[in-house]
Amino acid sequence: TANTRAARQTFTEAHIPTQRVRLITGRPLDVLSRLADAAYDLLFFDGNPQESSRYLEESLRLLRPGGLVVFDGALAGGKVADPAQRDPATIAVRGLVNESRENERIRPLLLPVGDGLLAGRLDDRPVRDRVAVGQSQLQRVGAACRQGPHQREAGSGIGVAQHQERDE
Repeated sequence: TANTRAARQTFTEAHIPTQRVRLITGRPLDVLSRLADAAYDLLFFDGNPQESSRYLEESLRLLRPGGLVVFDGALAGGKVADPAQRDPATIAVRGLVNESRENERIRPLLLPVGDGLLAGRLDDRPVRDRVAVGQSQLQRVGAACRQGPHQREAGSGIGVAQHQERDE
């Protein structure tokens, strides 16, 4: 597909060796079940929102410790933050955000970039100091995403994640 070609070109331009990247296309649930456990550093999903909880479940099996799972469309154009939106896709994405927050094996980060990115870092240690994202916080992020980039207040809608090495 055009997206696969663009991804390959991006990796080539970034001087990432082809043997370090595996781009797999197909129906996610068909492909995921055939992949090796704890063998991947990054999984990116842009599939059916109603299957996203199953993608997350499979990701926990597939990722190496410290690996990332990333979901596109995590704010659905601001619909996720609007409690009046009750369509199945929005409810599914809202559920994914909550599941990632409540799962002790991942450390999630919701980024208001594009249509929203939800990233989660796999960490098999229990998360002790988790910051809860409440409904009011989610509504503020959704409102910021619905505004044009030039209308946002200074400092709003920015998230920064820092990777910290574990002592082995």
